Amino acid sequence: GMFQKMFAKVPRGEFSFWLGQKNNTELGGVLMIGGVDHAYHEGPFSYVPIEMDKHKNPGYWQFDLQHVAIGDMKRTLTGHVAIADTGTSLIIAPAQELDKLIAAMDWSAQLISGPNLYGEYTAPCDQVSTFAPISFGMGNKSFEIKAEDLFVSLGPHKKQCMLSMMGDTSMDSFWI
Repeated sequence: GMFQKMFAKVPRGEFSFWLGQKNNTELGGVLMIGGVDHAYHEGPFSYVPIEMDKHKNPGYWQFDLQHVAIGDMKRTLTGHVAIADTGTSLIIAPAQELDKLIAAMDWSAQLISGPNLYGEYTAPCDQVSTFAPISFGMGNKSFEIKAEDLFVSLGPHKKQCMLSMMGDTSMDSFWI
């Protein structure tokens, strides 16, 4: 396929993504074939093995998801897989796992509302920075995402923000 042809032309069979944030760039992102462009990255770099055959879904860039944590709550996930999908705006989680994360966030009823009919949670934008970060375990490392990077503002006045995670009742151990 297309990727095999591109990888054949570069010295390293690796790829990486840089995804821009709305606060710091007009460039949406960059796909790098053959490694990493350090102009887009600072600090140490981590590799997570792609498990193409292990989970019988060879159409995805998938990897083992070892844990998810927020605050004092850490859930070890056995048999859970995630796929890297740069075309998906939200993190899609098994609904029962997202429910446990929301409960562990310890948000009072005044700060968080949801889920609505679409499985979305919202909170006042001015409170988002006070929420605990979420971390995901992959490749025997933990990767933390700050709460303000997990919420997007809704509407022109930016008073309400939506959590960029949704639960899907049809998924029991699969994350996107």
